Amino acid sequence: MFHLATVKKRIGNGRQYLIEWSDCVMGIVSATYIFGAFTKHHHLTVGDRVLAIADPVHLIYLPGLITGMNQEYIKVKFVNGQICNQVDPVQCFWLSQDYYDNAVSFYKTRNM
Repeated sequence: MFHLATVKKRIGNGRQYLIEWSDCVMGIVSATYIFGAFTKHHHLTVGDRVLAIADPVHLIYLPGLITGMNQEYIKVKFVNGQICNQVDPVQCFWLSQDYYDNAVSFYKTRNM
């Protein structure tokens, strides 16, 4: 699972950051696991793997697969089996196959 957080400062060589999650807990995170305004956006299509908001109330992002699209939203099947028909593509981050596979494996070790 990925949660919203604020980057507080860069640590060391710049590949790690001190972040603060919404519950005020601080931690050091590798740049590989940070998505945000400066993340390169890709044109999304059906079949792409993404990191998207699965729980808008708790602002939890999960990896998922785009299974459909319309003019305004994309349909995503998340790693937990949940399907959401109205995902805002602006709030999604494209994932490579390797990154997606690793994120799914990590999710399953923690949640299944």
